[in-house]
Amino acid sequence: MGVVAALFGEIISIVAFVLFATGVFKLFQIVTLLGEIRDQLGRRATSDVAPFAARSTPVADLRANDDAAEYAAKLLRAVNTEAHSTIDAPVSDSQ
Repeated sequence: MGVVAALFGEIISIVAFVLFATGVFKLFQIVTLLGEIRDQLGRRATSDVAPFAARSTPVADLRANDDAAEYAAKLLRAVNTEAHSTIDAPVSDSQ
């Protein structure tokens, strides 16, 4: 019985060592991946992220001739007015 217990202990030790080594290996993989992500994010220039940002045309000028922007502004005013009117309306009991 002593031989079986010793063999079982050795097997458990080997499995524990393999799990520990696998965890350390995965940890190094994660650290390497995070380093690569950080390097990629650090290398991105403003021109890569927003190529239109280098233009000198202000945003207000771009929206001045846009019918959709005018429609959106009217819709926002209507929703805002309706929201304020429902807040100010008195609550009536229907009972």
